[in-house]
Amino acid sequence: EDEEEEEEEQDAAADEEGEGGEMTEEEQALMERLRALEAEKLQFEAQLREEQSQVANQLSELQGMMGALGLSSADLAGLGLGSLAEGLAEGLAGLGGGGP
Repeated sequence: EDEEEEEEEQDAAADEEGEGGEMTEEEQALMERLRALEAEKLQFEAQLREEQSQVANQLSELQGMMGALGLSSADLAGLGLGSLAEGLAEGLAGLGGGGP
């Protein structure tokens, strides 16, 4: 969806440039700012994916340790932590970083 919007904006800018000649300084500055914001967005998205991957790995390690200790989600539920662990696992699975 974002890529489509970006393409439409670029097409609109190209149309404006073709119809009315060159872009004004303000338009050029706005386009430059837009490109900078898009690059920054890509960096933040990459950082978010990396952090999600790290959280998924940590959850997987925690589940492995729990298994080695003979603990289960039911044991965590007894401590009031079961829904938290399940919610994290479901959330990470929804993000494509689900554990075992």
